[in-house]
Amino acid sequence: MKGETLAGFAAVAAFTAHLMADTPYLVGFDMPGAASDPAHETILVALLDRIPTLAWQQTFLRHAERFVAEHRLADVRLIGKHIHLVGPAGRLRTSAAAVQRLVESSTLDTLKALHQEVDDELQTHDVRVAEIAAVSQVPDLPKILAEVCAITGMRFSAVARVTENRWTTCAVNDLLDFGLRPGQDLILETTICRELRAGQTTSFGEASKDPVYSRHHAPQIYGFESHISVPLNLADGTLFGTLCVLDPKPAQLGADVLARVESLAASIASHLHLQSGGQH
Repeated sequence: MKGETLAGFAAVAAFTAHLMADTPYLVGFDMPGAASDPAHETILVALLDRIPTLAWQQTFLRHAERFVAEHRLADVRLIGKHIHLVGPAGRLRTSAAAVQRLVESSTLDTLKALHQEVDDELQTHDVRVAEIAAVSQVPDLPKILAEVCAITGMRFSAVARVTENRWTTCAVNDLLDFGLRPGQDLILETTICRELRAGQTTSFGEASKDPVYSRHHAPQIYGFESHISVPLNLADGTLFGTLCVLDPKPAQLGADVLARVESLAASIASHLHLQSGGQH
């Protein structure tokens, strides 16, 4: 865990250095239409050393709205590497320090927002690692997943973590070369598992002829005809995810087959232990 933390810090430090390399700096000012009358409206141009990133531009524009009101200017525009400030000449001549602070605060808030995105991604990654580790502790899990395929005649079985926001592969037996590996996600909205309910198995043997699932988007997107999804509940009753089985070919899924798969799912669930939290 300590090594993972240090690796995370190193990644953030490298990312910060990369961001700082793209940060614009204020290098000078120009007032091409300088007016002698302090009350006369004119333009002050603040010169940046580079065209800012889109994230910086968006942050700057939010700050600029407040800046215009606070300094009683007519407008502030960002055009390429130039910040155009429109207002009375007298007020613009004394605004250099304020413009410097505007640029610096835009940079600081941009870095904060991007760091938060990195932190969120690292945290989500750590959560997935913990979930995969929890599933890997189930005794004889590869044999169980292989047995599920043998019982059903289907060639893909997996244990997946299902939250309100994601479907993450934790363990898989893939005889179809379906392509999913532990840690990989499916878009939750494209799966049948988004409709998981504790204690309710979802199954069909031939989607194209099923009155409900012939119209469901999931079999069409992923190209399967037969499917079983059994909820996996933790000891406290919380839904962890699913034991999922599927195949592009139809399958005979009688009550005895479903009962045996549900029994194996219950065996998997009985060995699952997960730290609280981690609903990313």
